Amino acid sequence: MYSLALDDLACDIDADHGGAVTSFRDARGEILRAGPAAGDPREAACFACAPWFGRIYGDLVFNGARIALTPTLPACDARHALHGDGWVSRWTVLRHTDDMLTLRLENHAALASGFTFPYCVTQHFELSRKGLTSTLTLENTGAAPMPAGLGLHPYFPRSAATRLRLSAEKIWTPPAESPGRLSAISGKLGAYSSKRGGAAPLPDATLDHSFAGVQSPIVIETGDSEITLSTDAAIAHIYAPAGETYFCVEPVTHLPGELTRSASGYGGRTLAPGETMTLALTIGRS
Repeated sequence: MYSLALDDLACDIDADHGGAVTSFRDARGEILRAGPAAGDPREAACFACAPWFGRIYGDLVFNGARIALTPTLPACDARHALHGDGWVSRWTVLRHTDDMLTLRLENHAALASGFTFPYCVTQHFELSRKGLTSTLTLENTGAAPMPAGLGLHPYFPRSAATRLRLSAEKIWTPPAESPGRLSAISGKLGAYSSKRGGAAPLPDATLDHSFAGVQSPIVIETGDSEITLSTDAAIAHIYAPAGETYFCVEPVTHLPGELTRSASGYGGRTLAPGETMTLALTIGRS
């Protein structure tokens, strides 16, 4: 476990279990949902999705090749490769100071998914007066193009006072067993996802949707404070399971199931040999 501290901010990161944040807090308490010291990444405060986000339905098909992937966390999904290898792997520590930590993961045969493209990904964590900044950088270290995507998966406490405010253009609706559907935002979901600037409570039913064309920042109102998410991602996936005391606001670079599809305009990237892509998120409280 590695700890960071700056003024009243503190953060704990478990490099051995997904490079996941297990706690991020200030003098008022936990900003993210606190997780256990080790174990199931779904119990963490935040984890990284790399080299893709979401489920891959069936084989990965890219540039005419078909690659059979293995479920990355069978306890969560026994049929599909989910969220890449980063969240279920041990990361190497490159640098650690009082307020900064850099981790690295290189693809190799022992990783869970069977993703055959050579790559390396770094996670850089840094505390500042703005909050906790997490930056993911993914590099294609192979000799051929590779499909690529990134995501950050923070968990936030949820209560009756929780309100969400964001600006987005479109909404992706999850399917039963295939890539979902992208459409204009309407109905109740438009209450907090339009450009009107208002905040609204999360719905009672489970929400597991992506909002595309997002403009930063995204604001979570807690009743006595505001948590601000500043990101360069154009997509935010909102996961708010019914009846739970947490929810997720996940900045991601592509829609679920669209790592190698681009018809929506929000598909994954193709990285040339030596090319990189990044995703950054700063979480702060005021």
